Amino acid sequence: RKQTDQIKEIYNKYSDYIFEKAIDNILKGVTEQKFGEQIFKYYDLPTNLSKYEIVLIKADERDKELKVLYTLQAYEVLKEYFSNEKNVKFYNDGSNMIVLISFRDGQSLSYDMEEVTPLIVRRCNWNFTIGISNMVDHIEDLSLAYKQAEKSLDYVTLIGWNRVIIYREIGKENNIHKEIRLTESLLKNMYIAIQAGNVSNVLDAIDEIFSENIDVVADRTQLKLLGINLAAKMLNSM
Repeated sequence: RKQTDQIKEIYNKYSDYIFEKAIDNILKGVTEQKFGEQIFKYYDLPTNLSKYEIVLIKADERDKELKVLYTLQAYEVLKEYFSNEKNVKFYNDGSNMIVLISFRDGQSLSYDMEEVTPLIVRRCNWNFTIGISNMVDHIEDLSLAYKQAEKSLDYVTLIGWNRVIIYREIGKENNIHKEIRLTESLLKNMYIAIQAGNVSNVLDAIDEIFSENIDVVADRTQLKLLGINLAAKMLNSM
């Protein structure tokens, strides 16, 4: 009996860590997806929902030591914000990134993230970026959702810090990766204007390019991508 009590004591002490590690292994594909439902049931998490969602919160890595501190502070802000919320689970994944899983069955965390991000930034006085996955239909798709949220974080260089980046808004369905149409005529006009150092003509050439690609350019992210694409093609042509 004494040994049993010791085991229970150890489990209770480290139960949060064990839970976090088990879930993290599912999301990162370490544990086979077929075991996900069993693990969720073991921790009394819903397994029969129609929609799940993953959110990742990542601190600026320019100072590794401070990143650890600020991630812990961000975690405390989340605990306060979601103190009465039973359908959102979150943890620090060990690499100082906070992972949130939504069990709201279709209600996105995007609004909450827009609200809580300024609170985190004010508390920490540090830059963060937030990536949100698409809704997925089954526990077995949570690793896919994790990858989507992770991919969203990559767009911080385009969109900027302290922003909520939603995967569906950067996906192919929104034409972000659609090929920019730069005809020989458009490139020639831009090239001549740059070579001549005529700012007015350069601006006219840019306007012409944007007019030709109006269906591709839809938001700030796409504008930046167009600029990068344009700059790369100009360098190759000169």
